[in-house]
Amino acid sequence: DLDPRGHRERGPLGSEQPIVNSLKRHRKALQTKSARSDKLRACLACTPVADVTRKQIADLVGTLAREGYEPATLEQERSLLRVVFNHARVAWGWTQPGDNPATALRMPSINNGRTRVLTAEEQIRLEEALPADRVVVQDGGRFMVEAWKVFQAPDPRSYVHTVNSACIGLGMGQAIGAAVAAKGRPTVLITGDGGFMLGGLTEFSTAVRQKLDLVVIVCNDNGYGAEYIQFRRKEMDPSLSLLNWPDFAPVAIALGGAGVTVRSEDDLATAAAAIADRKVPLLIDVKLDPESLSAITF
Repeated sequence: DLDPRGHRERGPLGSEQPIVNSLKRHRKALQTKSARSDKLRACLACTPVADVTRKQIADLVGTLAREGYEPATLEQERSLLRVVFNHARVAWGWTQPGDNPATALRMPSINNGRTRVLTAEEQIRLEEALPADRVVVQDGGRFMVEAWKVFQAPDPRSYVHTVNSACIGLGMGQAIGAAVAAKGRPTVLITGDGGFMLGGLTEFSTAVRQKLDLVVIVCNDNGYGAEYIQFRRKEMDPSLSLLNWPDFAPVAIALGGAGVTVRSEDDLATAAAAIADRKVPLLIDVKLDPESLSAITF
């Protein structure tokens, strides 16, 4: 809550925190920009779920587009509404509306320029290039569910789960341990860029020094994706969660390993060849769009 002067916001324990001027300006700009869509959202919120029509949701999506929001944001808005109606049908047993009104809408195409995202089919091609008899280690992060769908282990004992402590950044250390324990078998680490920067980059040199058979796939959306999506949901500036990381592949090479950057389908053949010809720890930097990577899942 704001104090009477509108300058402070109370924290969870009653403490007061100053609201910086830049954030106040950002909030005001958003309120002005989204005035019409906010009214439509308020109207939707007051409408019984069974009475919501596809036209109402289409009007909201169209208004957001006219307010200048990107196609990925429109898709995210539609996805959140789709979840609400699916939940009403599955968890509450509601039979109306018969069809989910957040489906079958005419949505603008998302143009990511083919420099920041890979399709699911392309990720499968990358997975198929990996050795079959592998140990799979997965760090924590927003990318997890998508990685679980694609990068699979041959059996339960060949999978190392690192997120029991509900934090990111443990993957590289456990991947090194797994590579030592499973000597003679390749180890594949799937990690996000945020978790990899919490020590993983420096520990890559340990893998090089120990001559481990390790492939590190970095799902790189250039920041902290879990925080990014929360900013987007709250219509706040997500740039606070985006970070200017170094280019990982050249750094891996500088540390004595091998590195490949994957930005599009054209780079998959290079990555597959690097996997097949690996003689030192290999890092594959997979560029992803933070707008298109799922928010855990919708």
